[in-house]
Amino acid sequence: MKLIPLALCSAARAAWRESFPLGGRDVARWFPGHMAKGLKKMQSSLKLVDCIIEVHDARIPLSGRNPLFQETLGIKPHLLILNKMDLADLKEQQKIIQHLEGEGLKNVIFTNCIKDENIKQVIPKVTELVGSSYRYHRGENVEFCIMVIGVPNVGKSSLINSLRRQHLRKGPPLPLQPLCPPLPLQP
Repeated sequence: MKLIPLALCSAARAAWRESFPLGGRDVARWFPGHMAKGLKKMQSSLKLVDCIIEVHDARIPLSGRNPLFQETLGIKPHLLILNKMDLADLKEQQKIIQHLEGEGLKNVIFTNCIKDENIKQVIPKVTELVGSSYRYHRGENVEFCIMVIGVPNVGKSSLINSLRRQHLRKGPPLPLQPLCPPLPLQP
């Protein structure tokens, strides 16, 4: 039996779910207590922060971000770092940036902290953001306080280490690439 395209479309439409019933479970229960505690601590520290750097995985640029971050951030200068760009498909990079700008995220940088790609853009952008914002009675202080946030496993520590390598000449060295392939083990 051969399906015609119209029948195939109607079969696909019939199988497509329009909603995802949760069976009466409370949706907010998945949110672990340690994440709620971290958000509260972040909110209490915000008054001392000049700029927020949110690190996110470039492989899933439009999803996976914690929606509570935006509510928590308030009016602080905000830089979104899409890390792990070496693992992402960047054919649609301009569309991704346009979509994020439509959501109000104007400052987006793609990085790869393993090879320190595009890391040199971060500090000048933070300096520009802080310089163009009101610093609440700390105008004479030339030091900045930056908060790095993000969901687990997006590269927050890698970003911090990469910035330390670039600007302080400290931090863990870059991973070395082998000069030749490893020899096979002999039994």
